[in-house]
Amino acid sequence: MRKQSVRAPLVRYTELEEQGLVEMLHEGDDLLRLLQERGFICVEGKVTFAPYRLMLDLEKEGIEYQVKSFGFDDLHPNPNSEFSLPHFIDDRIMNAEGFREERRIKPPNFVPLNSFDMTFSEAAAYAPFLTENNKNGVLQMIRNFGFVGTDHLSYRLIHNMSLRKTEFMMRSYVEQDAISYEFQLAGFVDDREDTD
Repeated sequence: MRKQSVRAPLVRYTELEEQGLVEMLHEGDDLLRLLQERGFICVEGKVTFAPYRLMLDLEKEGIEYQVKSFGFDDLHPNPNSEFSLPHFIDDRIMNAEGFREERRIKPPNFVPLNSFDMTFSEAAAYAPFLTENNKNGVLQMIRNFGFVGTDHLSYRLIHNMSLRKTEFMMRSYVEQDAISYEFQLAGFVDDREDTD
């Protein structure tokens, strides 16, 4: 995904962990304040509930952020979302001996319709509408290409992906008074400059 603007001193996951600030948060917590203070939070629950309300609060405040939505698996019994601000660096990845690694977005459980196996540049050339003002057909576009850009925070897209237990990553971008969003599935190759 393209770069976001960094407006605060860098903060790393391991620094927050040393301070005991990476615990799982819940519905009743002041999620917006904690995210602004820490630069990173993990929120338990489906992305259509407390995490979506946090997305609306961030949009209202004009704050750029990234969210990774995870389903549940053997190690993680509940769905959760990790929110971070542009100045956050995820340095959880450990060495090959295998201590700990950041949780990765899993490939979608549906059969990808993108048989072309395109990079971002190829997909944008083939379908330039991927990054335009998309409000309709966003679910179909992300199923076709593994990526969609929109200037509308689509509850319908988030809800449908949550119903299908599809993990995804999303970034918001604030440019003057306009806010835009990019949604991406695992396996999509974004060949633009990345901040991670």
